[in-house]
Amino acid sequence: AHRYEAAYVIHRDGWYYLMLSVIGGCCAGAASGYPVMVGRSEEPTGPFVDRDGHPLNGPTAGGTPVLAPNGNRWVSTGHNAVATDLSGQDWIVSHAIDRDEPYVVGRESARHLVLTRLDWIDGWPVGNAGEGSSTAPCPVRAPTRCSPTPSRAT
Repeated sequence: AHRYEAAYVIHRDGWYYLMLSVIGGCCAGAASGYPVMVGRSEEPTGPFVDRDGHPLNGPTAGGTPVLAPNGNRWVSTGHNAVATDLSGQDWIVSHAIDRDEPYVVGRESARHLVLTRLDWIDGWPVGNAGEGSSTAPCPVRAPTRCSPTPSRAT
């Protein structure tokens, strides 16, 4: 069944985590859904199952929420990627709709780029310890010095 899009895979502690956005509901302004769900597998090709053991590609929708609407400012937090900063903290980058200002004149929905701390709880990725994307500052430590760029052989 076609229920997901925007796949992103990361490898951590012996598991492959497949993060996906749920199709439908991405572009309905403040009423948008579009959560990021995850399943994991010990093999990069799957099968991927959620926290409850339900397969992501089974007859019923499986998936453990990573980012989902929770009543805060941001909805439709989907289409993600993950980055790790120099301190080892993971961050999930996604687009989102501001529930208070969901539209741009002449467009269906206004999407913003958001950065959310990605926590790992009981072996599963969770956006901001389950609080979802927020407007709180996300301090990221910058390196104190840069590594020299390797020279290219000519």
